[in-house]
Amino acid sequence: MTPQLQTIIPLAGPDFILPDGSLKPLYPVDGEPLIMRALQSRPWYEKSIKNSENVVFVLRDTSQTPRFKQFLRGHFPNCRIVTSSHLTRGALLSAAAGVAVLNHPEWPVCIDLVDIIYKIDTDVERILSDDDCAGVLPWFESDNPMYSYLVIDDDNVTQTAEKKVISHHASAGTYFFKDMTTYFHAVSESMQHAEDWTYNNVFFLCPAYNSLTSGRGKIKAVQVTDVIPVSKMFHK
Repeated sequence: MTPQLQTIIPLAGPDFILPDGSLKPLYPVDGEPLIMRALQSRPWYEKSIKNSENVVFVLRDTSQTPRFKQFLRGHFPNCRIVTSSHLTRGALLSAAAGVAVLNHPEWPVCIDLVDIIYKIDTDVERILSDDDCAGVLPWFESDNPMYSYLVIDDDNVTQTAEKKVISHHASAGTYFFKDMTTYFHAVSESMQHAEDWTYNNVFFLCPAYNSLTSGRGKIKAVQVTDVIPVSKMFHK
């Protein structure tokens, strides 16, 4: 069987329900719900998301969750849904619940926060198939401290940080790992370096790549274009 990108979409955070009672994933962008506008812009949408059982949504049990599950079932009929009873300590750990129900440990894993829309022309799956590649980090130019950042040397990521402008290369909010083993290695190392790699005691995804920059393989940096930073709308 040909390896296929497996996508985890963690939506279990405290901002799932916005202050006005609406749902963040359904926030209108260009006349479409944010989650649809973002996912449909990904080049791998038709192949690996739309009708795939290799896409997992991680939700939190709230009064609005049953309604949102109906929305997901209508648009992604073969998806898997994992529901947490409580908040986790961040997207890195929420995503782990989704990775846990995947069927193919050796296939690449994509974790998409779906709050930044962009255009990407690079074949990410091809890069991930290289033996010396452990992950891929899409980025765009910024100096806003609300984002995660990566330091790049010759298209390879050498350092990452959360809410700290260590470069002008901001994470585009989509995170690729070579396989499940690589992802769980990043989780484990992040737990061991919690004092340095968390922000406000929360585990974010970008800092976890610090565990992969030495010894696990190269982290390739890929610039994206036509960025619509929807996440800015939720950080006043």
